[in-house]
Amino acid sequence: MHAPHLLVALAASAASQHVLSASTSNATDSPSPSPRSGLRFLYQNDLDWRRAKAGKKRAYVLHTLPMRGYAEATAACAALGEQLADADTALADRRGLRRQLAFLQLEGSLRNSQTFWAATEETLQWDGSKLVRVSNAAATGATADDVDAGSRRARSKRPSTREGMPLQPLPLCTQSAPYSTINATDASSRWTVEAQSDALTFQGYRDALSFRFGALPYANVPQRFAHSSLHSQSSGTVHAFGTDNSSACPQGYGSWKEVCNVQNVFTTYLPLASDPAPTLRPVMFWIHGGGFTSGSGLDPNFLGGQLASRSDVVVVTPNYRLGMLGWMALNDEYAGNYGLGDLVTALQWVQKHIRAFGGDPDNVTIFGQSAGAILVENLLASPRAAGLFHAAIIQSGWPLDAANARANTSAAAPAYLAKAAQLGCSSDTGDIDAIVTCLRALPAAKFIPYAGGNRPTLDGEYVTSRQLDMRPPANATRHVNRVPTIMGFMRDELGSLGVVPLLGKSLSQSLADAGVSPNNRAIVKNRSDIFPVMPNTRYGVQNLSVTVATDANKPSRRCGAEASLYTFAKNGVFPAVYGYTFDTRAYQIPEYDPYDWCNPKSDAALAAGTYGMCHSGDLLPVFNTYGWHGYEYRDSHDLAWSAAIADQWTAFARWHMPSPQEDYMATRGYTRPNKRWKLVKSSKGEYQILSLGPKQYMRDLAQKKAQCDAFGLGLSYIIDAMAVQDTG
Repeated sequence: MHAPHLLVALAASAASQHVLSASTSNATDSPSPSPRSGLRFLYQNDLDWRRAKAGKKRAYVLHTLPMRGYAEATAACAALGEQLADADTALADRRGLRRQLAFLQLEGSLRNSQTFWAATEETLQWDGSKLVRVSNAAATGATADDVDAGSRRARSKRPSTREGMPLQPLPLCTQSAPYSTINATDASSRWTVEAQSDALTFQGYRDALSFRFGALPYANVPQRFAHSSLHSQSSGTVHAFGTDNSSACPQGYGSWKEVCNVQNVFTTYLPLASDPAPTLRPVMFWIHGGGFTSGSGLDPNFLGGQLASRSDVVVVTPNYRLGMLGWMALNDEYAGNYGLGDLVTALQWVQKHIRAFGGDPDNVTIFGQSAGAILVENLLASPRAAGLFHAAIIQSGWPLDAANARANTSAAAPAYLAKAAQLGCSSDTGDIDAIVTCLRALPAAKFIPYAGGNRPTLDGEYVTSRQLDMRPPANATRHVNRVPTIMGFMRDELGSLGVVPLLGKSLSQSLADAGVSPNNRAIVKNRSDIFPVMPNTRYGVQNLSVTVATDANKPSRRCGAEASLYTFAKNGVFPAVYGYTFDTRAYQIPEYDPYDWCNPKSDAALAAGTYGMCHSGDLLPVFNTYGWHGYEYRDSHDLAWSAAIADQWTAFARWHMPSPQEDYMATRGYTRPNKRWKLVKSSKGEYQILSLGPKQYMRDLAQKKAQCDAFGLGLSYIIDAMAVQDTG
């Protein structure tokens, strides 16, 4: 994803800016529970940002610590800037609160007969299917006046909930934090929440969708051209009130900081250590794109509140170092891959701390798009990432073929040494230490003009093979992290990622302008039977040129992706393989449509799919961040289409199968996608992927079979090349 306009800066007061250096205290023991932790965010999210922004759907904050007295419960809500929820309102909220509580029961977090404190000293009880009003005495075994100076002590020791005894009430609080938009995100102290990881407290805030921790440091500040290490603070407080993208890593646009090893975290559950048998949530670890030179995990397009709120997952979106600062490889000592190492460090942070945010460290899905997808591919081959994740989603990555094999350090070094010399750092004697010392003394901004050509290399530590070893597991000799995997692509990747030729040009010139090689141009010219120009339209030549470029330009986005999926499935590279394509609908980020080709020009074009399904047209429907920008739904299908995709992505994170389970969807009041998403390789030996349109269907993996075959990029070209290598 190459989209400078995606880095949208929010105006924020100095009080709301990120605090990158965490404050420290002398405390070594775990502190008593805070009224700002032990919380669940309850909001029935249909993903319609218009209703959410207008406040037409109620949300609640539920304390997980039972409280014997009404005054104590009132104080607990007041500590959040809220009040106890009105009983009549809660009882009437059948489509919202009732479904949220039913889900908590389904996942094992809520017991039948659990009671709740409401306003005016009322108590409500969950009877297994709905809320009912009960008397205080029946609910608590005590009067509402049973509040005294011991209420503070009560927070440090959970009241008894022995079998046969009444379950002590949980405070059900209102939730009034505002909806975040491009114009305003309120991280003021009223909304502060806390996550407790042993003696370390993380402070963040909430908005209308979730609990948020912005620009949270996951690593110690690394030395330039050295790998990062896990953030070592073990006590005190880490402030994570970031609201914008100003802590992006150094790049050619927007605000940035070299101290950029931070991440956003979104969750709906902040457990207490005393919570009984907490049901932890799946973790979704997002890796942004940007060609290894731009982008940020803090980009507002990747705000995870919608996914967290809709599906009760924990979303983590880290930065990683970019350009020369992230990838420069000179020799074995300075072997590059610092950006990849940052992601490993962030995954280690997840393993250590994500329980404090309600996340399950044993159920982590990595997913990424464009360069982020390529980094997912690298993590699948990295021994340093072994055991740190459990599923993977590759969105518009590179084919895993020989054309995209990683260069080793010695092959990558000359280009980096040339850049260093242009920066004024060279050595007649080849003294690499002296060159690095010189480079470390330069301002970070000096490196930005030399960002091109940076990518992962074969360093022998983080990356130990030139290609992912896609032989059958019994024959493989290189490390592979064998986890369930989804891989997919856009129908017209090169409509934004490449060059869209101008109208009115000849086919030959149009293909050349689109970057199609002379050999492939000749194939297209000689095989008009399989490369027809669409008649009766002024866009025929232009459309065919983008199709051919998407098919076959290196890296081949469609033919290569199809062949990679075929190889995964045929050779059993991963325990489960699913594929998809966006081929009937996409929602391009408006600022990333350089040729005005990727957004429909009319309602008819939207309905017919006669517009570009371009690179990055999947980001808005996956994250459902339309509302942050104020982007309108284009027709009656956009909302349901986006909801289905979000539900499938999060279902894969939860169960490692992208078809949501029926009881889960029914309990939550969500509509299941119309088609079950099947494995790439069916029991009948067919190879299929899912078309992710408003009406989903399984279709042949080889979408452009004749065209890919003509270019020598048929489904088996990767396997065939592997066979030649094995016999050679």
